[in-house]
Amino acid sequence: MSVLATFSVPSESFVLGDALQVDAIERVEFERVVPSRHDIMPYFWVWGSNLERFEAVVEDEPEIASITRIETVDEGGLYRVEWDELVTGFIDCVQRTDAMLVEGHGMDRNEGDEWWFELRFPDRTHVESFHDICEETELGFDLRQIFSIQQHTRDQAYGLTDKQRETLAVAASNGYFDEPRSVSTEELASSFDVTPAAISGRLRRAQRTLVENTVLDRSSR
Repeated sequence: MSVLATFSVPSESFVLGDALQVDAIERVEFERVVPSRHDIMPYFWVWGSNLERFEAVVEDEPEIASITRIETVDEGGLYRVEWDELVTGFIDCVQRTDAMLVEGHGMDRNEGDEWWFELRFPDRTHVESFHDICEETELGFDLRQIFSIQQHTRDQAYGLTDKQRETLAVAASNGYFDEPRSVSTEELASSFDVTPAAISGRLRRAQRTLVENTVLDRSSR
């Protein structure tokens, strides 16, 4: 039975940790994709206004073979990364235990000094293997939560986190989804005391989760 596990990893233990120290880079957010043997966590969004400096820092990372910006938006950019064959640390742990990324993000130094990852494993044995490998490599991670898919579905309606549910409710009640909008992203962000990039990311993940657990789930039946 597959299970979900949430981990936190110190910034210095993750390959992109230094990149979050770049001024005007607020958040790095991995996209969820179906993994393959040689294609682990290949896409991520970078939110902030200093993408050129971010790229310069990341290109010096020995564990990154290449990085390409494939899309640019007003608040950031989407990247594809190819990890080096000798990559270590967290990425290596994911590769060796058949884990699938559900969510992963890191915030800038003003928002905390940790990366958070939610991973799906085939069963608890794989979680234990992941734990053992990380311990061996002295990754310095913390297991924050582990639960079954059934428990996750039961405890969180449509797969939304409490924060996502609250943000959607506040956004809807204040006319964020109206045409034209009655409240801006900046105003919505200020009500939660976070950056506009953070609130945009939260809304995007919440809407994606709703689609996956309603529209796509029904179409697959």
